Amino acid sequence: MSDTLDNVERLYKSYYDKLKFFFLKSGITNESAEELCQETFIKIYNNHKKYDPAKGSENTWVYAIAKNELIDFYRRNKNEKAVTDWEKWENLTFSSGSSQNNAEEKLLMEKLNKSIHQLKEPEKSIVVLHCIHGKSIAETSERTGIAQRTVSRRLVSAFKLLKEELRISGIDKSWLQGAQE
Repeated sequence: MSDTLDNVERLYKSYYDKLKFFFLKSGITNESAEELCQETFIKIYNNHKKYDPAKGSENTWVYAIAKNELIDFYRRNKNEKAVTDWEKWENLTFSSGSSQNNAEEKLLMEKLNKSIHQLKEPEKSIVVLHCIHGKSIAETSERTGIAQRTVSRRLVSAFKLLKEELRISGIDKSWLQGAQE
């Protein structure tokens, strides 16, 4: 038990400020960011035995938990104003940059951020709400005031544009494999 507490305390000291900044970059309030930090560390404490260094770095694991907490936060708070100001989402990555895979992921995220930033409205807002905020098609429709069917079509269209932009850039990732050809 003491080892667990020591490890969580070490993670808390190492990551609390970084995670709070990560949450604040998403456009939520300081109070909500602090609450999400607490929830993240509770999850880290409760799931510390599930962490497997062979599956990824500690940094990636911590930020994956934080990202999921942020998504859950937006799902619970459907009435929160949607963040559509792309500047708040620029550089929203969680790689440590310490390995070749992280360098490739960073390059992919930089190109993806740039490509999403270049999308025209309402496609940009639809991608941000659905893919970054984790909103359903129905929630995205409600927030944008666009019919669900139109949101779906524009999302597919945006995926095609993003996929093509990444292909042209020489980045061939299967992250958009679900987008229709």
